[in-house]
Amino acid sequence: MRNLLLAVVVGLSAASASMGADANQIKQWQAAADKGDAAAINQLGRAYFFGDGVEKDLARAYQLLRQAADKGVAEAQNAMGFFHYSGLGGAAKDFAESAKWYRKASEQGLAKSQFNLAMMNLKGEGVAMNAAEAAKWLRAAAEQGFANAQYHLGLVCWSGSGVEKNPVEAWKWLSLATAQKFEDAARQLEGLEKTLKPEQVAEAKKLLAAFAPKSVPPKP
Repeated sequence: MRNLLLAVVVGLSAASASMGADANQIKQWQAAADKGDAAAINQLGRAYFFGDGVEKDLARAYQLLRQAADKGVAEAQNAMGFFHYSGLGGAAKDFAESAKWYRKASEQGLAKSQFNLAMMNLKGEGVAMNAAEAAKWLRAAAEQGFANAQYHLGLVCWSGSGVEKNPVEAWKWLSLATAQKFEDAARQLEGLEKTLKPEQVAEAKKLLAAFAPKSVPPKP
């Protein structure tokens, strides 16, 4: 098996943003934000980040998303992790600060933050390098159906990095990532399957059939 490929830290996702905002929507968000509404502050910050209904302004996005993060919005906390990891928007590039915010969002169950925190633990960025801690957060995100985490957890289970080596579990996770057409999961799965006995593949298929993504309700 090839060495574990560390993925680029996931930042804000356009797919999860309310794209296509018009001037009226921006006004509504601004009015609610002026009253301290955390969700509206978050949406307005994302609008400035993506240039959705307003002129793109990363510095303004950072300011707004920091306010939402301080109010406990997990998406905004993930954004703070991204800003301090990248140094964009006038944020200080600080891996320890980035990891702190990713942990806050991870503890609320946000899968992409759990993945981000896992990657930082694997690389020792902002935290001590800790393969076991990385595996823990990869599993938390993978169990929610996050393809990137499923792929990397499959590699971790295959190699035994931070967890007991388990090729059957690795097959399950790589199969799930393959079903989502994630990167080269199919090639990794093919390579792994060549090393397994028929009974191991049969066991792995049972685990795959029993898998159902967990839904983590947002915390108030």
